[in-house]
Amino acid sequence: MNKILQGVSHEEISSDIREIQNTQNSEAGEKETSLKPIYLRNPVVGNIRCPSEVKHKIIAHNAETTCIEFNNDGEICYTGGGDGLVRGWRVSDGKKVAEMQGFKQAITGISASLEGDYVVASSIDGHRMQLFRVKTNAKLMQYTGHVDTITSCKFNYSQKSIFSSSNDRTVREWDIDTAK
Repeated sequence: MNKILQGVSHEEISSDIREIQNTQNSEAGEKETSLKPIYLRNPVVGNIRCPSEVKHKIIAHNAETTCIEFNNDGEICYTGGGDGLVRGWRVSDGKKVAEMQGFKQAITGISASLEGDYVVASSIDGHRMQLFRVKTNAKLMQYTGHVDTITSCKFNYSQKSIFSSSNDRTVREWDIDTAK
């Protein structure tokens, strides 16, 4: 049994599902048939509907697309792929605007700096991260030290450190300038 559901009875789960299914749609007076989270059914928010049409479809990588991150203003979307590449895409039209190389294996995490000048990416390739300058796609710094796959990476809000998490059960803080 799933650890999350341990200690929860079948009757409690069934009751919760029936309650959600019986929730009245305030706009149409129809019974709700999906398992929408409560915040999507909140009368203050209203009945939120998902878009039914895709605005852009991008074949982002030559292998699976493994992660995604937006720059601070939301105009550029960065993707990481199983091909070891980090690519940047203009959200307004889906055009590729950046390609950062430096890994031979899958990207596991991406983070964009607040000012938009830098991107850090982690990979299963050597359990390392690399810092890239967005304007030139240049590799600036490499961060190594984890002994297992890095699962994610993120700039902290001061923009002076990068944090990484790993399957080696550690979270590490790295100085951006010294890679230590």
